[in-house]
Amino acid sequence: MRRFFAHPLPDEGLELQLAAAESRHVRVLRLAQGEQVELFDGQGGVAEAELVALDLEGVRCRILHRRAAAELAPASIHLLLGLPKGNKLDTIVRMLGEIGVASIHLCGCERSVPQWKETRAQEQKLERFRKIAQEAARQSEQPCVPEVFAPAPLREAARRAGPEAMKRVCLPPSALGSPESPAAEEEKSRSVLALSALGLWLAVGPEGGFSPKEVQGLQGMGFLPLHFDMGVLRVETAAVVAAAWGQFCLKGLFTPPHIANNRKIG
Repeated sequence: MRRFFAHPLPDEGLELQLAAAESRHVRVLRLAQGEQVELFDGQGGVAEAELVALDLEGVRCRILHRRAAAELAPASIHLLLGLPKGNKLDTIVRMLGEIGVASIHLCGCERSVPQWKETRAQEQKLERFRKIAQEAARQSEQPCVPEVFAPAPLREAARRAGPEAMKRVCLPPSALGSPESPAAEEEKSRSVLALSALGLWLAVGPEGGFSPKEVQGLQGMGFLPLHFDMGVLRVETAAVVAAAWGQFCLKGLFTPPHIANNRKIG
């Protein structure tokens, strides 16, 4: 069944008109009146619908059956991402949308090369990221579209994580102190995962990683060090690996990898 974005979703039996971009997609696929499609609102709501009209005014659908958002709510993962160089954000946002994160918080860091200024061009770029996230969620059949936040200073963005949320900062091996025993780390990880009801917040730095000052600041806000035993990862790889790890952890599919202790890094 073909899938399209529609927000808000009306009640069963009511009709709605798809947005222009979605209507064009229906025509490209050569769907016909009477065919059934799946609609999603990007906030967990999903409905089965019937195409009732395809004309110059657009495409209209009638809602046949709605599924409650609570039945489809994914693990709540929020990513703090240091602004990377070049066009890497397009790829990162697309892959995070496919994985199913709840939000992406772009951050200006000490080692970030791009400088984000509130201009019309930057607003258009941010809107493009949001469209990429929406399309990725549609194609991967995720019930929710990640919310993409405009760049903010790292500390300001990190404050959005609640005090009870599970928080991790991704660090290279060279930045870690001596870890606890694997058994102790896994036990601590499992207990935190079991108690965390406000989601998982992951911080991934730009090229060159977070500065020591930034790491100390994040740790002071409750972010524990997280290291994947894969060598030094590029920012676009680290963001995806961290998000995928988070999804599996919150869904209980496998035991988390090495998690360092919460010793301050000097």
